[in-house]
Amino acid sequence: MATEFELTFSTTATSELGNFKLVQLPPEICTLVEDSWGSGKRFEIKGDPTQEAVFCTTNASYSMRTVGLSNAILVLDTLLAGLEFGESSLDLDDEENLATPKREVSLDDVRSQIQASEDELLRGLKERRILNLNGSIVYYVPIASEYLLTILETILNLLVSLGLDYKEATISQMCDDMADQHDIPQSISTQVLGWFGQLKDGKWSMDAPEVVRTIGLEILKPSQRQPMDKGIFITTWKSRVGDTFESFVDMKLLSGYVLSSTTSMSDDEMLLYYPRSSLPVDPPSRFTELFSVRPRWRQEDISPFLEDIAYARAITDNDGISYTSRAQYNS
Repeated sequence: MATEFELTFSTTATSELGNFKLVQLPPEICTLVEDSWGSGKRFEIKGDPTQEAVFCTTNASYSMRTVGLSNAILVLDTLLAGLEFGESSLDLDDEENLATPKREVSLDDVRSQIQASEDELLRGLKERRILNLNGSIVYYVPIASEYLLTILETILNLLVSLGLDYKEATISQMCDDMADQHDIPQSISTQVLGWFGQLKDGKWSMDAPEVVRTIGLEILKPSQRQPMDKGIFITTWKSRVGDTFESFVDMKLLSGYVLSSTTSMSDDEMLLYYPRSSLPVDPPSRFTELFSVRPRWRQEDISPFLEDIAYARAITDNDGISYTSRAQYNS
């Protein structure tokens, strides 16, 4: 039987409303805390109001940061936690039951727990690449990054090999070929086409920059822990999209998702995956986070990391003053 704990809030909980914080620990720290339960080991969160908080164990310290998430995003992530649809999920002998996940999350489940309009809800599912899998009920599961990358590369290769215009490709021809030649079920390929273009009157008009951008981001994601050489990244990116679409490759497509830097050991530019979606949503916390990773920013470099905040330009001109002082750069 699982251990039960009783959580009691202080009598001033009402007046302290908004002061409680939910702390998410990485697996290794969570295990350390759980294993030390009852052992008398001490964990502390240190830092005064003007400093960033630090989580301290007996022999190590870990920086902490605030991540502002809307209730809808938090609930959606919780609902779909641990679910993922990839190539290993396929049952090629029975397409109707190809995607029975470990746990079913129906559209009704999502509707009942997420505070958003129907259009906002469906748009959010699309933007977060959540597959609608049809079985006895409609249920949802995120698509695996590697599987999405495979499908997008297959689509680009098919457009070239079949001699199709990417602005007016025949949907049935694309989906039939992906199913017959690449074992990608039509129930999956049709949704992916819808994510990356317009479906109308049996034709698909591809959003080429979005497809190329997504492929670039998927290639870049591993650099979140290990920076990637920019030259190698660009070469890989162009190779993955192919000669026909390499003209769309542009680092501007990745604005708000990547940081670049050089080191004292080399003049080579290095790239780090750093999506603005992982940053706090309130301006002061976001500026604190941004200036913790880079002490000086150019206006054009920091702007992409503020675009998802309301009144981004005003924030840069006003809130940013509290955290920055303007400096003159020599070009």
